[in-house]
Amino acid sequence: MNNTQKGNHRDYPNGDIKNKTVGDMVGAFQSIVTVEYIRGVKNMGWTPFNGKLLQRNYYEHIIRNEQINQHSKI
Repeated sequence: MNNTQKGNHRDYPNGDIKNKTVGDMVGAFQSIVTVEYIRGVKNMGWTPFNGKLLQRNYYEHIIRNEQINQHSKI
């Protein structure tokens, strides 16, 4: 297991993820996935991608309670 997988990513030197937003987590996930995929392309013959690997500026709406859930169905 490397340091990134242990939570010791360069953005969180002590593995401290307190006060981070969902956007921070999504950005970190996208970064890790992209880097690993590029390694797979270079070292394991995975299919290369043109441009962006992941969709940019896309955010899921987080349903925090039943009232919001009912409103989102309208």
